[in-house]
Amino acid sequence: MLHDITKEESLSSQLQTIAKSDIMNDTVLDKSPNIYHSITAYLYAKDILNIENNDVLNAIRYHTTGRKNMSMLEKIIFTADTVSYDRTYNDAKRLRELSFNDIDGCMHIITRFIISDLINKAAVIDINTIDCYNNVLPLKGLK
Repeated sequence: MLHDITKEESLSSQLQTIAKSDIMNDTVLDKSPNIYHSITAYLYAKDILNIENNDVLNAIRYHTTGRKNMSMLEKIIFTADTVSYDRTYNDAKRLRELSFNDIDGCMHIITRFIISDLINKAAVIDINTIDCYNNVLPLKGLK
């Protein structure tokens, strides 16, 4: 319920909240307004609602980018955000079904799509998304 709690706030308000925090404000973040709400929702949950559970906080913080070594809760929130029943893109139903049987495989497809989409838009890619992709990439036979 909390992962999108600040999504309706203006981008300038979200950026101000991020700038006041101890979260590094780097060039990738500056050029990625689509992930502002994940950071501001994390800050809201932590600072306003006083949530201390790191698993819950990380699930909120990384629900748009993913990250390396996500907990099962983080994976569920990340995947559910992409395959929820209100999503109607072509592969939504297939990914929804896959998410129940192979969450890492589903995450691999989702992160591959996110990265490809950002490349096609000539947009910056958050390093956490790349780390997530590499972490769930099926490395059969590789050590």
